Amino acid sequence: MRSTTGHTFGGHAVAPWTSADAYTTTAGCFLFLVENPHNDAPTCFECKDTQCSTYCYPSYGPTFGNGHDLLIHQGGDTGASYTTFESYTDTLGRGAATFTGDYRFTPEDYEVWAVT
Repeated sequence: MRSTTGHTFGGHAVAPWTSADAYTTTAGCFLFLVENPHNDAPTCFECKDTQCSTYCYPSYGPTFGNGHDLLIHQGGDTGASYTTFESYTDTLGRGAATFTGDYRFTPEDYEVWAVT
């Protein structure tokens, strides 16, 4: 995805997203960074455990991690999306400021791809 501040990042989920209001736990999920305000090199963030969850809910977009480590949803004044590092290893040590410099961000654009 790309934030309105021009930063590019995202996540890869192994299980397909549904609107089932449920967690799906699988191995192989990760978050990634392409561009951030700290000028860090592209980085992949692995699960702290061998498996990570994705959360599926009708009014949310892609949601990664048991603690909603990366979440897109409509709500609040700016579409209150946010990041934490509860389920993924924060190898850069920047916590919630890793992707956009702030805990909350506004998505400018995002793509969801499916492999069939």
